[in-house]
Amino acid sequence: CDHVLKGEQKPLSGTVDDMAWSADNQRIAVCGDGKEARAKCILWDSGNQVGSFDGIAKRCNSCDFKPTRPFGIVTGAEDSKVNFYEGPPFQFKQAKREHSNSVNCVRYSPDGERVLSVGSDQKGHLFASKSGDLIAELSSGQKGPGHTGSIYSAHWSVCNSKVLTASADKTVKLWDLSEASPKVITTFMVDANPLVEHMQVGSFWYGDFMGSISLNGDINYFDGRVGSSPVKVVTGHSKTITALSSAPGTEVYTASYDGIIKRWKPYEECIGKIGGKGHTSAVVGVLASSSSSLLVSCGMDNKILYASPQSMEFQANPLALPGCPADIHMTADGALGVCVTSEGIHLFKDAAIFSTTKISYDATSVAVSPLGKEIAVGSSDMKVYVYEVSGPTLTLVSTLDKHRGALTCMRYSDDESMLATGDANRQVFVWERATKQVKHGNMVYHTARVQCLAWSPCSTKLATGSLDMSIILWDLSRDPIVPVTMARAHNEGVTKLTFIDKTALVSTGADACVRVWKLTT
Repeated sequence: CDHVLKGEQKPLSGTVDDMAWSADNQRIAVCGDGKEARAKCILWDSGNQVGSFDGIAKRCNSCDFKPTRPFGIVTGAEDSKVNFYEGPPFQFKQAKREHSNSVNCVRYSPDGERVLSVGSDQKGHLFASKSGDLIAELSSGQKGPGHTGSIYSAHWSVCNSKVLTASADKTVKLWDLSEASPKVITTFMVDANPLVEHMQVGSFWYGDFMGSISLNGDINYFDGRVGSSPVKVVTGHSKTITALSSAPGTEVYTASYDGIIKRWKPYEECIGKIGGKGHTSAVVGVLASSSSSLLVSCGMDNKILYASPQSMEFQANPLALPGCPADIHMTADGALGVCVTSEGIHLFKDAAIFSTTKISYDATSVAVSPLGKEIAVGSSDMKVYVYEVSGPTLTLVSTLDKHRGALTCMRYSDDESMLATGDANRQVFVWERATKQVKHGNMVYHTARVQCLAWSPCSTKLATGSLDMSIILWDLSRDPIVPVTMARAHNEGVTKLTFIDKTALVSTGADACVRVWKLTT
């Protein structure tokens, strides 16, 4: 069902770092950074402020609403203070200065009787919610079994006796708070050899399972009854996805702006990421061969990398490019690859460039025909240059000049009969490959630049994705063509598309999501 936006408020002049609902679902406490106020309580429907929140000198990292009456709000800030407010309307009650560093998270127990605060001093403090008196301390790792790094998150169990904490020391700890002195029950590790990306920044309970969120965006599920390692890890991208390729067996590969390449089973989940020494910046393209024996990627670090899907590792000796790449493409069997840079058109094979053709225009996109006999190059001068391939030699055979915007994407159909091109001026053209004439030209339905396109295996359907967040499916077998629009497919724009079979389309977006669309004929 559609989720209708009921209201939009901007309570703070800066970022909102945390929020909490009141138990009666009428008020929202928010905190973060701002010039005039760093915390507020507002009515959800009108946005009117309920009280004032004095006593916060620096950025407020966390807040929570007391779940029982009389209502109260607690805040934790970078000024090392835990502030208590009572209301409504809410007014300052008292401040606690038990922490020696930034307070990162504050949470009421489900029964509303206690408040737990954790901070960058590696400690946690337990307070009585009514009086604000200190009850107990969760000691740091320097004095006991506690954390040895900043604690970023804490979450209570529904039974009010246990707390799960997540820390920069790359561990998650389960504490027993039923006695006077808190004790560590279990220390969970997400990896045997943890890296910076395994720092734990969030924690939660999901039924009988506990969970945490890693710095790289992984969601880890734990079950204390079966050990200290995750029973399941849900992984994906945390940055804009910039490249996508399908492989036999309905597997796909995606790459993101941070240089990470991941492998997916679209109807299941992410299998994992390609390991080893990979790209150090955004990936321009990722290509999988039809035999699933080769994976090629190209990045803004001016390198082409090869990887083995079987070992999930990058191979040594990357192929260096003479300039910054704009686009890359390859025949399905991996026999011929082409990359366009500021230095020209480069043909590569077997991890070596065997041909470079200088060009006088600014290349923005490229496509090679399935059999490798023809290459099309799009330019910022709104033209498509078509070359015939004969060994290492490229011969310009045609220039297509119907576009009114810089070329952004292009692909040959699988049967090699057509070439589809898209531009920054919302236009899509389908060309007859044999005659180099426009076959379908009245295809201006997007409201922003066309960023990607993909052909169905049967070469009768074309999918286009745009910065306007929509995907349009064009059935070229019908006359006239009736476009089918999938609106708001990805927030902030659709970046890449590929078909995994004739009825399934995979899309990626600037929202770091991978979606599978089931198409009806």
